[in-house]
Parts: sequence; structure tokens; C-alpha cells
Amino acid sequence: MEIRKAAAKDFDIILEIYAGAREFMRNTGNANQWKNIYPTPKTIEDDIKKENLYTVCENDEILAVFA
Repeated sequence: MEIRKAAAKDFDIILEIYAGAREFMRNTGNANQWKNIYPTPKTIEDDIKKENLYTVCENDEILAVFA
């Protein structure tokens, strides 16, 4: 397993991961923290550009994301 800075090429997968996280939160009683709008695509793009977003990868597959 490796941790690396997110890159622009990771954007679509990162969007999917965050969508899954929001769904999980809704389904487990935390429907209000991120709602359906956080993080926005702009926030993700900015975090990638600022090098503040990281991915957890295994065998070149992104498993998780954190800022």
C-alpha cells in the first residue's frame, strides 16, 4: 500500500470515492455533514493543484482519499 499526492488524472476516481463516502454517511445516520455537495469538484481540483490531496493506493488502484 502506498500514499501519494493526488494528480489531475485521478479526478474522476476521486469524485466516485467521495460520492460513495456521502452515500455511506447518509445510510449510517450522518446525512447532514456533507450533504450532496461537499466536497465540490472545484474543491477537489483546488486541493489537487495545491498538493493538499492524497490517495491511498494498492496495485495502482486508488482505495481512499484524504486532505
